[in-house]
Amino acid sequence: MTALLAVASHSRLEDVVDDLLDYVGGEVSPALEIGPGPDGRMTRLLAQRGIRLTCLEPDERWAAALDARIHEHAFINILNLRLEDWEPPAAAASRFDLIYAGQSWHLVEPGLRLQRARQILRPGGVLAVSWKRVANLDDPLRLALVQMHRQHGLGRLAALTLDDPDRPGRDVAARTELRAAADFTDHAVLGHHTSVVLTKLEYLARLDAMPAYQAIPARARTALAAGLESVFDLFRADLVLDYIDEFFLARYAGRRGGE
Repeated sequence: MTALLAVASHSRLEDVVDDLLDYVGGEVSPALEIGPGPDGRMTRLLAQRGIRLTCLEPDERWAAALDARIHEHAFINILNLRLEDWEPPAAAASRFDLIYAGQSWHLVEPGLRLQRARQILRPGGVLAVSWKRVANLDDPLRLALVQMHRQHGLGRLAALTLDDPDRPGRDVAARTELRAAADFTDHAVLGHHTSVVLTKLEYLARLDAMPAYQAIPARARTALAAGLESVFDLFRADLVLDYIDEFFLARYAGRRGGE
């Protein structure tokens, strides 16, 4: 395990991307993004800097939504695949400078994720993983929405959309695994803080777009949506979520001779 190299915090995601690319060093291309989601904000920021991107998005609807959003970037390749199912390029010359996984690294099979990272990255390439958490956990409207999810037996959905503090930390095992890997060194942390304001309709639309929500029976979805609407109507307020994104960076040292 290596010591933490540096910590920086930014209010603009663009500044986080600049620091990330400075950390990688040199010309950064190609890069792999795991789980970009339907919005692809990091995808667009990386592409705007001329980086050739391969994006692995397991959810078919999200992959299609992302493709519609970033169609103007010809050098982004979106694949509706999991990292576990993707065949990385075999030639050393085409190994990647950067792997970025936002809110997704913990979803990759634990016994396979670092093995795949070693196959994909060039020696000196960077694995960057990030997780988002809500800072204003005591917001009354947020707490009431969490409680409504629990009343319907769907607390796991509150963990996904509202960062329910009673759920186990998603990043703990993945972060511990990465910090303990002897061939991933020069650890650094970048931070990004922002606020998101969601109306009732915007929050329900965000929930509706989640595969975990669509996976529950239609009657349960309808009942939960009605309950959440009643909470918003009671508070007569929009939902404000103060987010902190933590980006954990590590550099791949490469294989030792004979490995």
